[in-house]
Amino acid sequence: MTTSSKRKREFRTQLDDLPKISVEGHPDKRISAWEIQTSTGKKVIWLHYNRYFHMWSGTHAAAQKAAAGTTLIHAFLGPKSDQYYIVPDSDLHNEFTLYDQDDGRGWLLNAAGEAAATKENEDLLTEYRSFSILTT
Repeated sequence: MTTSSKRKREFRTQLDDLPKISVEGHPDKRISAWEIQTSTGKKVIWLHYNRYFHMWSGTHAAAQKAAAGTTLIHAFLGPKSDQYYIVPDSDLHNEFTLYDQDDGRGWLLNAAGEAAATKENEDLLTEYRSFSILTT
């Protein structure tokens, strides 16, 4: 079974292999995020892992801390190397249906199940399967 930390290391290798992207550690080691330098400037990519590749969550405070004034991008990962979605934070909060968690302090993105909003999320995510999102 692939663990979260192993999959995140594999994803780092995938990013390192991309032209036009330089990956650096994030100053706050408690956040599962990296700073990346692209042709369009510095960005922060925050990693979210789910072994079933359909449900991820985060907190608003961690997102603000991770981004610290730069563009924030979420990488939603599953256990296999071809299981990833790369979603800009602005798209995440404007295009997807997110569920509140912890009295509004956090959010949950669900892309599995029978609810209409969940199916809409699943369909939307297919548009976020490209590393080119990082350099636009």
